[in-house]
Amino acid sequence: MSKEIKNIIFDMGNVLLDYSPENCLGDYFPDANDRALVKETIWTSGDWDKLDAGQLTDDEALARWYVALPEHLHEPTREMFLTWHERMPPIDGMTEFVRALKANGYRCYLLSNASLRFPLYKDTYEVLTLLDGHFVSSFYRMAKPDPAIYRKLFETFSLDPEECFFIDDREVNVNASRSVGMRAYQHKTYDIEALRTAMREEGIRI
Repeated sequence: MSKEIKNIIFDMGNVLLDYSPENCLGDYFPDANDRALVKETIWTSGDWDKLDAGQLTDDEALARWYVALPEHLHEPTREMFLTWHERMPPIDGMTEFVRALKANGYRCYLLSNASLRFPLYKDTYEVLTLLDGHFVSSFYRMAKPDPAIYRKLFETFSLDPEECFFIDDREVNVNASRSVGMRAYQHKTYDIEALRTAMREEGIRI
């Protein structure tokens, strides 16, 4: 018989906050060719993932991008990088959703692939301030879907994986969480009603 779920683990991007490179690029690069080049240099190259995994600092990343990009893109790239977190609006209804879970006695945590910049913006989003703990990949130099990051989360917050329910928008991350003992749901359409139904099927009061 399954244990009662006591802890809800949330991903951040596209679960709690609306995140996409396009949200950042459009305001700084009106030219489509410039946008494509910057996206390739920062995201497609894997540098963004290296920031999330703690393998690059901000200064190291900017230095790499300055080498790869023409000079006229240096300053807008820097400005975009320093302010991109301002372009992650909360997903409608998720703040209230987290608040309802906490009112029903659940502890709620963040497990996110995010860079060392996280402390600069974590208090600007109400939904993040409601959480009982934040586990951010770059500070541990590991990232989802590595099973080690889930085990480190359990160790850090003294969690029993069988008492945890994990929500992420990426299938690979959901599958990895199940491999270490959590129940999980792929939240890929911003459909809170579908999420609520899936959680109720697991006995979660929401």
